[in-house]
Amino acid sequence: MNLGPYFIIVIAGVTSALCYVSVAFAPPPAFLLGYIAPLTILIAGLGWGVVASSGAVVIATLINLLISGFGTSLFYLIAVGGPAVWLSHLAVLGRAAPVTPGATGDSAIEWYPLGRLLIWAGVLGGTALALTFARAHFDLEAYTAPIQAVLKELLKGRAGTTSEGEQYSYALELSDNLAYALPLAAALLWTTTTLVNLWLAARITQYSGQLPRPWPDLAAIELPPLFLAAFFAIFAFAALAGGALGYVAAFYASALALVWIVIGLGVLHVVTRGRSFRRPLLIFIYVILIIFGWPAVPLMVLGVVEQFVQLRRRFTRAPSSPSPLS
Repeated sequence: MNLGPYFIIVIAGVTSALCYVSVAFAPPPAFLLGYIAPLTILIAGLGWGVVASSGAVVIATLINLLISGFGTSLFYLIAVGGPAVWLSHLAVLGRAAPVTPGATGDSAIEWYPLGRLLIWAGVLGGTALALTFARAHFDLEAYTAPIQAVLKELLKGRAGTTSEGEQYSYALELSDNLAYALPLAAALLWTTTTLVNLWLAARITQYSGQLPRPWPDLAAIELPPLFLAAFFAIFAFAALAGGALGYVAAFYASALALVWIVIGLGVLHVVTRGRSFRRPLLIFIYVILIIFGWPAVPLMVLGVVEQFVQLRRRFTRAPSSPSPLS
């Protein structure tokens, strides 16, 4: 009897659970472990299939139930474990491609499109944050009140002189806007960390020889034709509807914005291929994107523009094996 898969299931489940509960029980720096809670579930799913990832999630959920209670374990199942199972399943989902002369091996398999996988990650990210809103019974004031309290606590003691008092009043107004915006940024962050974990899991399973899918050209991701219209419909509804429904739509718009950022990065990867400055330029862009965040806006615009002008097709040269940065 081969115990290898069972060992993977147990290790993946225990590791994921410990990473998740470390956010609440470990010293402050350990909260970073919470970001990699889906990683081992994704590895199990990519390398050993949906049964392995599902088994790992069951183990992790039970551990969370014993340590943290029902509410925390349920949120783990819905917002961490469940999405990891689904995304890893889709990533290695394939079907027989239309028969073409000479097609063999991987070329005879049509793998699940990465563009749709990106969209699924965005939808799950919006849903995860919408669930936190549901816990406040979709009451926007009740939902943002704890965030406002933390921000105002940080601003205490700043109202010394008159000028400082004016700055304090302005900061209080700003804190109200930040309390509204931070959960939306969290939806984008959730989607980002999930995709980073998926990439890491795919690399690990590839290097171990367990990844059934050939490594794709990530810069060549294509989106479904109707996604652009659907995204702007969600964005417009979030901007115009207001209230709880508008805020829920804003969660999805924020999470799905990452799709355009990824496409924008893909454009940069393609148009710089063969250039001597390619590697330092891409490293520089990724560094300022991670540290400052603001490059996400022009990248998102570039991703949208790409749907109309098809820059990647114009700059595509003879196909070659993509490098780790492609």
